[in-house]
Amino acid sequence: MRIRSYGKINLFLNIIGRRKDGYHDIETLIQRIDLFDEIEVNIDKNFNGVEIEVTCNHKNVPNNHENLCYKACKWFMEKYDLKGKVTIVIYKNIPVFGGLGGGTSNAAEIIKLLNEIYELNISLEILSRESIILGGDFPYSILGGSILCEGIGEKIYKLPSLSNKYVVIVKPSFGFSTKDVYENFNIENMKYNINKNHMIRALENRDFNEVYENVSNTLEYSNVFGMDVIREIKEEFINLGADASSMSGSGSCVYGMFDDFNKAQNCYDEFKNKYEVFLTKTIDK
Repeated sequence: MRIRSYGKINLFLNIIGRRKDGYHDIETLIQRIDLFDEIEVNIDKNFNGVEIEVTCNHKNVPNNHENLCYKACKWFMEKYDLKGKVTIVIYKNIPVFGGLGGGTSNAAEIIKLLNEIYELNISLEILSRESIILGGDFPYSILGGSILCEGIGEKIYKLPSLSNKYVVIVKPSFGFSTKDVYENFNIENMKYNINKNHMIRALENRDFNEVYENVSNTLEYSNVFGMDVIREIKEEFINLGADASSMSGSGSCVYGMFDDFNKAQNCYDEFKNKYEVFLTKTIDK
């Protein structure tokens, strides 16, 4: 069977502090977008044992036990004492090393599919809570939609949907690793965090102008090499009529949001000769 795995953008991302375990506490509003990978999955439940095979058409995605789909599948099958042979083929469309959550989204869809195929009937809320062991982005990726995440991603709160807003995404020629971006972020030099309550209130009131005013990403103050290009792309987005622009997650993708489709299309056309670029929209799924 063939399933879709959707990407995301961060409407805001605040860094609250550094934890003793080396991770950072964050506040972020994550929004799913209609940019997706496709995954072909075959499951033989009659196989006596556990065997997992993963392949991907993108050279920078591992085809072994380092792949997040492999890790998620192995974790789920061991946790629930399942047997079977699982073959996974990933067809990438979401840029890698871009901050759009493609790898985690791939793996989250595998977890949900296994839950369905093996008829375990585990609620998404439980899967979301338990999957934090695989990484901080998993709880959101299981649920999707518009969600406020806190801590390292384990504290999640469903918010009113921000759907059908046009989003242009630019991927520079380079990518960032999450590890590098956080390691080069000095919290003492941080300029500001937005007040999350302003964004929550704006969504509840459907005040999209205030939503756009609060779009931001504190990680843009990381000293990782290439961040100057991110700022240049953001400025170009605003000059091309975007209602808001920000880096997504730990980058390197930058997005612009639009109420007007024609402005979004024009922006896409201006960028497409210089960068890898996508025209998509926000969704509630």
